[in-house]
Amino acid sequence: MLQYFAYVNKSEFKEAIHVGKDGHFQLVNESLIYSLVPDLAHDISPQIELLLNESRVLFYTGQMDTVFPATNLQAYFRSLNWTHDSEYRNAPRVPWTPYDGCPGMCGYKTTVHNFTEVILFGAGHYAAVDKPDEAYYLMTEFITPNK
Repeated sequence: MLQYFAYVNKSEFKEAIHVGKDGHFQLVNESLIYSLVPDLAHDISPQIELLLNESRVLFYTGQMDTVFPATNLQAYFRSLNWTHDSEYRNAPRVPWTPYDGCPGMCGYKTTVHNFTEVILFGAGHYAAVDKPDEAYYLMTEFITPNK
């Protein structure tokens, strides 16, 4: 994690993502957190339903995430009303492996229409930090689905 902080705070990285040379990455910014607290009470289900109806969506979470447990997130998605909600509620969860020859499965994947949901094994709240290779392959697979 320390290498990540060092990398994202390098001037070359900041220039590449256009944050300005004075931008500084922080894992926890308390003033930002407190300014967003009122948003926690707002239900964004209509926006999520619209997104699921009109866009391709990849949602992934860590199996060991204690902040947003996978079971809670799955219950939330099951509660939504969108075009393919009944298909989602009945869709099979299949083993996911990132590439041919992978020594074992790395998670579970559910795909319905344009919605793909993946639970990454052994990953916590920062799934892409805990399992960077798997997250990379997952995103690449989603972005280039015909490869």
